[in-house]
Amino acid sequence: MAVTVEVVAVSGTVIFAGSLPGCFTVRELKAKLGQVEEQRLLHGTRALDDAELLQALASDEALRLVCVRTLRRLALSGGSDRRLRLWDLDRGQADCDLVGHTSAILCISVHWPSQRALTGSRDRSVQLWRLTGECLLEMRGHLDAVQCLSADWETNVALSASLDQTLLLWDLDTGEILQELMDHASPAVSLDVDWVGRQALAGAMDGSLQLWDLRSTAAERRNGHHAELRFLRANWNDLQAVSGDLTGCVVLWDLAPLEALRLCSPDGPAITCMSVNPDMLEVAAGGIDGTLHLWGCRDARMRKAIQAHSSAVCVLEVDWAGRSALTSSDDGRLCFWNLILGSCLRVLRGHLEAVSCLVVNWPSAIAISAAADCTLRLWDIGRGLCLRCLPNHRITALEVDWEQQRVLAVGADPVLRVRDVFRRGVCVKELPEYDRTVFCMAIDWTSMHALTGGDDCLLILWDLHASKVLRRFQGHHHAVCCVEADWNGRRCLSGSCDCLLLWNLDTAEVLLQLAGHDGGARCCLAT
Repeated sequence: MAVTVEVVAVSGTVIFAGSLPGCFTVRELKAKLGQVEEQRLLHGTRALDDAELLQALASDEALRLVCVRTLRRLALSGGSDRRLRLWDLDRGQADCDLVGHTSAILCISVHWPSQRALTGSRDRSVQLWRLTGECLLEMRGHLDAVQCLSADWETNVALSASLDQTLLLWDLDTGEILQELMDHASPAVSLDVDWVGRQALAGAMDGSLQLWDLRSTAAERRNGHHAELRFLRANWNDLQAVSGDLTGCVVLWDLAPLEALRLCSPDGPAITCMSVNPDMLEVAAGGIDGTLHLWGCRDARMRKAIQAHSSAVCVLEVDWAGRSALTSSDDGRLCFWNLILGSCLRVLRGHLEAVSCLVVNWPSAIAISAAADCTLRLWDIGRGLCLRCLPNHRITALEVDWEQQRVLAVGADPVLRVRDVFRRGVCVKELPEYDRTVFCMAIDWTSMHALTGGDDCLLILWDLHASKVLRRFQGHHHAVCCVEADWNGRRCLSGSCDCLLLWNLDTAEVLLQLAGHDGGARCCLAT
């Protein structure tokens, strides 16, 4: 039986008019209209499901439908199974798995406007993907796992760090290496880039910080820690940075010239995670004993100590303006804190094992968490409710596009996955990666540039449009565990167990090298 169908836009413009077989589904009709995933068809006021048949909707008169264009809510994740998975968050299902990596994915970056993703893996390569499943560029140059990366999407350049102790600056249009920075001391494990100023700050495995000038490839290294670096955040406007190591030692740095201004050394147990406010005045640190400490950077005094958990604080997110925080431990619970009173306002229960990643949108009081129980959860912090729970692989890093409501996730497998966590809850696309481990990444969604750092000691800058390496940054001698980028200032900061390095993204030059941790830098942040 044929059905006469008329599809109109909200404005009343006729998009389609004709006769179709009654066995046609709504999805098949949408396919004739184009842009299937960006449309909703309304029959009266009811949104039609894709599986509904046209003949079930037909009457004596022509079937009149209204086409509404919507933003598709997607998420992308990658893990140790070497697959990228694209999720449809409305349906709560994975649309497809893209397999191609030969080893675990360590870092990931996605630019939703252009539908591209950048991945770094233990297989030593950085790859640029189109979220439709096409690999645009495979950028090779690192000799070991890519630990972290940072990209400037406006200029299509990226910086990556690897365990091969190099940082690479990439041209993301051509995939060519623009600059290679090498540090023979220790690999970077964290990275923060000032793309405007063309500098990069890297944290190394040996606890040092290294500041790179990406224009001249010059580096300056400083020691300020005597244990493995776990946290790094740079304020490029004020040329200051804060770093923290496993012992709980916090150092305030002046980046011009590179020197330690102040040292906070608590007598308590080692710290596991940190957060610093944008003006560099306060630091929040989670301890291995479950304590949450608040420190003043200027006077090196501890402001408050909160017994948050009975075991180590795994993750920490702070709303400095609202004076609140969200923490979790190995019991899987998320605790919402009032930092002024030091009291727990709400406990979010759902995860069965330790939370590995946590991202919070404080204005909307929404959080996304990933845990060792292989689930990804969407939370309403205000009401204390789990809005969605998605089965997943183990995730080690998350990137969230709150505006487009999409998530890019990477795990121990070399796969990037884009997920629509908010609506349909499914993996929309998987992008296969390569045979090296990426530990960190930084992305500029506007220019579609990304930086990856991995176990090959290199930082690699990617052009996600062209799927090519723009530049390699060599300077670390151990795995790059963290990276942060200042895309406008053209600088980045990377960290590994040997030092922190500040890089110039245009030249792959090390501007500064900060050394002081006895172990390695595991994370870094920059503003």
